[in-house]
Amino acid sequence: MMNALTNATSNSASSMLQMKLLGQLPDILQAPLSSFEISLAYIIGGAVRGTVNGLLILLVGMSLADMTIAEPTTTILFIIIVSWAFSSIGLLLGQLAESWDQLATMQNFILTPLSFLGGIFYSIKMLPEWAQVASQYNPIYYMINGLRYTILNTSDSDPLTNLSVAIVLTIGFTLGAIMLMENGKK
Repeated sequence: MMNALTNATSNSASSMLQMKLLGQLPDILQAPLSSFEISLAYIIGGAVRGTVNGLLILLVGMSLADMTIAEPTTTILFIIIVSWAFSSIGLLLGQLAESWDQLATMQNFILTPLSFLGGIFYSIKMLPEWAQVASQYNPIYYMINGLRYTILNTSDSDPLTNLSVAIVLTIGFTLGAIMLMENGKK
């Protein structure tokens, strides 16, 4: 999960920021492509990178640990959904950032803590009661638990809720990235 979301975010964010800093973004914006199509190109690129990396790490883990996956098809679907969501977040961050330092700040002080506090390396049931309640307001928590359920068949929250929240967030982040691209302020 961590590998998929990091790669998906980094791909679209760094691609967008690099184009901005090199002054190449106006060239793309003058092409006969809509903002929607340009946004989808960045998002799909990041989602593919995140998905491929996530699946490769999963295959390596399965071969080294003799691990079986509870629901393989749903696991792949969840990795795709999470990669798409974080690729959209990456495009948003890439559009908002003015420098590499700003991009790193957003990733290091927003995304990474949300990932760690979402229970990516532990079950939130190990936390004090107040921290368990706080974790349930973290949107990444549901993506993490959704993937955990598809692989291990155990989750800290309802699997249908995990999937629903992941899909709603993915749609929201995608629409946000497309609208910011259409707005063109950054």
